[in-house]
Amino acid sequence: MDTPSSFQTDALIAEDIDAYLEQHQHKSPVNHGLSIAQPDHAGLRRIRAPAAGPQCRRPDEGEPMIGRIVWFTALIGIALVTAALQFDMQSRRSPQLAAMVPAPLRGHSQVQVVRSALAGKDAALALGEAERLLQRRPLPAENLVLLATGQAKAGKPDDAMLTIQIAGQRGWRDPVAQQAVLRLALAAGDKPEAARRYAALFLQRQTPDALLEELGQAVLDEARGPGQQTMLAIIIGGERWHSIFLRRGARVMPPAAFSAIVADSIARGVRFDCNLLGQSAGMLAQRDAAAAAELRQAIAGDCPATAS
Repeated sequence: MDTPSSFQTDALIAEDIDAYLEQHQHKSPVNHGLSIAQPDHAGLRRIRAPAAGPQCRRPDEGEPMIGRIVWFTALIGIALVTAALQFDMQSRRSPQLAAMVPAPLRGHSQVQVVRSALAGKDAALALGEAERLLQRRPLPAENLVLLATGQAKAGKPDDAMLTIQIAGQRGWRDPVAQQAVLRLALAAGDKPEAARRYAALFLQRQTPDALLEELGQAVLDEARGPGQQTMLAIIIGGERWHSIFLRRGARVMPPAAFSAIVADSIARGVRFDCNLLGQSAGMLAQRDAAAAAELRQAIAGDCPATAS
């Protein structure tokens, strides 16, 4: 047998190596018979570079930013509402602030809006604003007076008269309403109702004495008439009336009517303060000496020192 050359020996060894690799390639832990150029191999897929292009955002990445936006928006909204409510309250003292309050938030400022509209020439606007005010704030009675003014301005006198009567019944402390109802009662010949409204005005310190003097001459003009009898019933029924009645009545009521009401009250069992009676008699003497003399005679039994 011929001895193989070195070239032939190398070729045989190469064949043996190839045969061995082919036989054992499925056991290789590196590539399992796949070349490195095959990209779909499971072992290589994990280390493949990410493809270029937009990346997918995780669902929770934008949530903190959205939450902050909502929070700041809510704070701004609360601040604006608070400021508007402050302007609304302040408008009672500074009417010019009423225009800065949004319409849905107007309360006190709506009163200023109505007054401004009533001063203007648009009757429909004035009535609409007055109706809106009453829907939001049925009290106080002043709001009813504003509505009645708006109704009169819009050419609805019957509605205005009804509204002012309701205002007078609801708001004893509203001088405008009471004066309006008093005049309506006088026009209708209802002296008892006029006297009740006169008493309501009489109790209010802000009512001018000149107005009480004017109205008293119309309400209490009949000697012991329905007006005087109504005032007498009010004096008898409320002790808290006594001091203000004696002090103010001597100044503003018709002298004869005041003297008669005091005399009838004493005859019905009312006991006035003697010092106040003396002061009233002195003030009345400056206005009407005859009425003052009748008053002193009426109080002589209860207050002899004062009557002298």
